Amino acid sequence: MEVLKMETRIEADVIEMMKSQMAVLKHKLESQSILNERLIRRVMHARMQWVRKVVAVNVCMCVLVIAFVYVMMARYGWSSAFFWVTVALFVAVAAASIWVNVYGHVDLLEGNLVEAGRALVRMKRLRTQGRLVKLPLGLAWVCWYAIEAMDFAEAVGLERGRMLLIICLAGAVGLVIGLVVFNKLQRANDDIIAQIDELTGSKDRP
Repeated sequence: MEVLKMETRIEADVIEMMKSQMAVLKHKLESQSILNERLIRRVMHARMQWVRKVVAVNVCMCVLVIAFVYVMMARYGWSSAFFWVTVALFVAVAAASIWVNVYGHVDLLEGNLVEAGRALVRMKRLRTQGRLVKLPLGLAWVCWYAIEAMDFAEAVGLERGRMLLIICLAGAVGLVIGLVVFNKLQRANDDIIAQIDELTGSKDRP
């Protein structure tokens, strides 16, 4: 009987020890998860700050283009229709950039990580859709710009061929820069999404 009581006591002590160890392990895992979440939010904040800087540069470029076309219209007779189309197009581009990358996701850093991951995926999708719209519109705008610039070149005695070459080179450089920035923006989202998925186990994305 004494042996049975001793074995029962030992089993109870072992169970209590296992419970205590499990509690310690659970606490460590929770602490690690909290630390990882804080690190992810810090990285997310840094990446989104960089995205906002890119958006600010984009908006400034849109303003400069509009100002340049206005000067060319006022001083050199470029068509007012081209100016107003430029205003409408570049204001729309700036507004879309701000909405997609900033104000459309103002709560991105405050919500839970699963929702933040979904918001980042939506941001990527909206950027891709926007590029599909902006590329043909941008090409049409460049063609119209080339027409206006060629007329300007002829009026001031510049070679039309040289002006066309400059426009083509500038357009190609602008396209390359735009694609590089686009890919970096998407990669920034991908990095954060991967870290969120690793922490939360959310592998299924829309």
